[in-house]
Amino acid sequence: MKSFFIILISVILTAGIIGGGGYYYLHAKAESEKKVLKERLNSLRSELAELKGETSLQSSASSASADKSSAENLDASKEAVKNYLGAKKTRSLSKAKFYVTDAYYNSTNQEEFAGVSSPSMGRYTITKAEYLEAADLYKVTARVYQNLQSEEVGYSDNFYMVANQSGTFLINEVKDGDFKETN
Repeated sequence: MKSFFIILISVILTAGIIGGGGYYYLHAKAESEKKVLKERLNSLRSELAELKGETSLQSSASSASADKSSAENLDASKEAVKNYLGAKKTRSLSKAKFYVTDAYYNSTNQEEFAGVSSPSMGRYTITKAEYLEAADLYKVTARVYQNLQSEEVGYSDNFYMVANQSGTFLINEVKDGDFKETN
């Protein structure tokens, strides 16, 4: 009986070690592939923007200045918000995931991101961008208009906190302002 328990414990320990090692290997491999794919995606975005003759998020980010409040960094943070709001208009969280931090992406779901079907998001205007030294973040303010049956019915002044993660500017937090009806 004693030898049975020794064999059982040995089998369980061996299975645990093999399973843990397999998990670690596959997780590391997936993270490595994810990093390569993100780099490739950013490269493709840059190429696409160059072909369109636009300044892309990645090209703005790659020229990120050491001066955190520089015009280049403020422009890159605005560009991140524009890309995010473009995805928000389509109500697609999967399109927005390239413009938000992993923490923000993991803290929301498709239903929360899409919001209610009526009214829908219309046009927007970036009104201000500033560097918040105490938080080491960029705060971008945008006036976002809401439409009901293609007519503007109101707006809110929203705040977007943007983080510079190794030269890539990503939305870290969104604070929706109060809705104001237009007359």
